[in-house]
Amino acid sequence: MRSACWIERERMALFCRWEKRMGEIVNLRRVRKAAQKRKKDERAAVNRIVHGRPKAERILETQRTSMLDRHLDRHKIESGDA
Repeated sequence: MRSACWIERERMALFCRWEKRMGEIVNLRRVRKAAQKRKKDERAAVNRIVHGRPKAERILETQRTSMLDRHLDRHKIESGDA
């Protein structure tokens, strides 16, 4: 007759073999949402590259260039003065 300890070890061994065959339980809704979010983030990154800088940065750049142009125009040497 087998002892109770041996039966318990056998049962645990069977459970471990069965557990190794089982895959991870996955919530399909979460996986779908994560995939949609990943696609959305990738599309947003591409759009940031394609459409450039924020409006405030563009305005600041135009202001700087116009200020530099005015500065250069004030220091321009006219060809008739020489």
